[in-house]
Amino acid sequence: MQTILFHDQQIFGTQSISSLILRSIEEMVKPSDYWLSSSNKDKLPPETNLESFMHAHEMLKAFLERISMVKKI
Repeated sequence: MQTILFHDQQIFGTQSISSLILRSIEEMVKPSDYWLSSSNKDKLPPETNLESFMHAHEMLKAFLERISMVKKI
């Protein structure tokens, strides 16, 4: 079983471990366009609950606005 999952530096025989790690990091630090834009709702994955997404999108937007404010001392 283990050799089926990882053999010759390939995972499932299709991708290298380094490309898997790179793609994982990119997915973590670079969110999909629809998270940061209000005009890309047509690009949501089909299984997305629109109400839950809108709530999360508004929370993210509020958070980003709060952390971007510069406080004067």
